Amino acid sequence: MSLRRRWHQFRKLLFLLPVPLFRRGLRHGVAATVEHWPLLSTLTMATVVDVGANRGQFSLLARALWPQATIHAFEPEVFAATTLERLMADDSRFHSFQLALGASHGFVPLFVSHRSDNSSLLPAGELQLRYCRGAARARTDEVALERLDSVLSASSVVAPALLKLDVQGGELAVLEGAEKIIDRFSHVLVEVSFVPLYTGQPLAGAVDAWLNAHGFRLAGLGEPGRDAAGRAVQVDLLFVKEA
Repeated sequence: MSLRRRWHQFRKLLFLLPVPLFRRGLRHGVAATVEHWPLLSTLTMATVVDVGANRGQFSLLARALWPQATIHAFEPEVFAATTLERLMADDSRFHSFQLALGASHGFVPLFVSHRSDNSSLLPAGELQLRYCRGAARARTDEVALERLDSVLSASSVVAPALLKLDVQGGELAVLEGAEKIIDRFSHVLVEVSFVPLYTGQPLAGAVDAWLNAHGFRLAGLGEPGRDAAGRAVQVDLLFVKEA
């Protein structure tokens, strides 16, 4: 592990430890994604939809930021989903769904990586295998696939609402499957890639174009993930719904 990465992890731990909710996460082996704090801390949310929830890293942050919000979390990988449910078991405003989301319905293969947060409905490409340690496939599971707008009704997305997407290359498909309720969201936080890390993955421009066409504009961005040469590979983008 590089010195820079060790320093980043140390700084993150210093941020996590003073917060009881985040310490609870650490006891479950889950570190809240406090990297998003600068992007989101000035916002107020009544509903959060966490797509690609994994073990609850973002859900923990959302609960810390918005204690009264209703959180709907989606995670298809069985072991990650189990950890997520245990972590949030005492939270009456938290609802979990062991489902993959996309633009259609059915059953699809989930390519589960050695690091579960790199699992995807798309096979990892050579660039991803080089970029991210732990991205190699460990197994393939069959999982249920649904559209977000078939699982959640418009009335269940109480404004103001945030849609968070981190599904390893499937973000555009999730948006297409949310088209009937996308107007209910005031903000979208989405991970995008500038190079194809997964086979058939739409890149940042396609995601940006879809959101622009549905009335969202770019309002902020996180710290880009970079490859060994220092080139930006992916980044989290925050979009806001135009008035």
